[in-house]
Amino acid sequence: MTEASVSFTLASSACGPGNRETDYACAQPSSIVLTTAFWVVSVVVWFGCLKWFFRRLGVTEVRLRRNVVAYIINLIVSTPAIIIQFAYASPLLFHGEEIDTTAQRLTWFSAFNIVCLMTLWELIYRIDINPSLLAHHICTIALCLLFSISLYDIESNLLENTKLTMMAYTRNDTNEGNAIRTLNEHRHVAWITGFRLGLITILSALTEQPSFVALLMHRANHRHSRAAFYTAAIWSGVSKTTFWLWGMTVYIYKRADHEGCEEMPWCQTMTVLYPILYSLLFATQLWATYILFVLSKRNASKSASTTEKATEQPTTEKPTEQPTTEQNSKTLIDSIQVFEC
Repeated sequence: MTEASVSFTLASSACGPGNRETDYACAQPSSIVLTTAFWVVSVVVWFGCLKWFFRRLGVTEVRLRRNVVAYIINLIVSTPAIIIQFAYASPLLFHGEEIDTTAQRLTWFSAFNIVCLMTLWELIYRIDINPSLLAHHICTIALCLLFSISLYDIESNLLENTKLTMMAYTRNDTNEGNAIRTLNEHRHVAWITGFRLGLITILSALTEQPSFVALLMHRANHRHSRAAFYTAAIWSGVSKTTFWLWGMTVYIYKRADHEGCEEMPWCQTMTVLYPILYSLLFATQLWATYILFVLSKRNASKSASTTEKATEQPTTEKPTEQPTTEQNSKTLIDSIQVFEC
């Protein structure tokens, strides 16, 4: 096979350089590697790190074991991801300033790629899932896809317009060249604003560490699990509300920047669906915050009930069995695993 025929074959493949219109259907190597990594780490955590933990607590139900593994994987993945966000994307997040190419790649990878794939992995890995958690994950995945495709749409348009600008100036058509360049400037501002909104949204999906710590402490029957749930509830309520207000403020304040989305369907879709999807995501996060408060109270009631029973005298009459706090809170506990992303 000649060199020319090899080049032609690559350019004509489904995901080759000659078929840019099929990019949406082409899997990125990072996505494949990440999906495999989630599986490998979950296996290591299950058989290596948690074998003694499950045996010590007598946790035999596979569903609960997988929940514990999911808590740990989320902690392992989300903590470095949020550090990367603040380390490399702070100028963009807080001041709306463009960041360099390396910072863009790192923040994109640790935000959209990791959160989306981690959420998908969790949906597959868990045996069952609470409706509120399912709604949370669907909104998270939808937002990741919305920003990824919309920003790709804007960037593709920017590259195409850059070529047209150069061609116009080559033909000495200054008016057309200046018009396209002005349009490109609007496109560029729209891209920066969209990227900023996406990172703010993803940050709300990377700040659930206190919730996972509280859940792990509860599974370990730690005596300070009530305080951990209460702390997680305070953190969740404050952080989620802050991120939502931050995102909505940027969206409204930068409304004029959305003019750069003209004639780009995905970009226009982003400007319409963003406040709706993020508000739905925020609602599920508030519900999770409420459950954290409930669990902190139930754990306190459980401790008080245990102390009271220890001081009671035995009676000959067998009391009517009531559902225990553990049984009542079982469904609630399963519903507050809100991450993933």
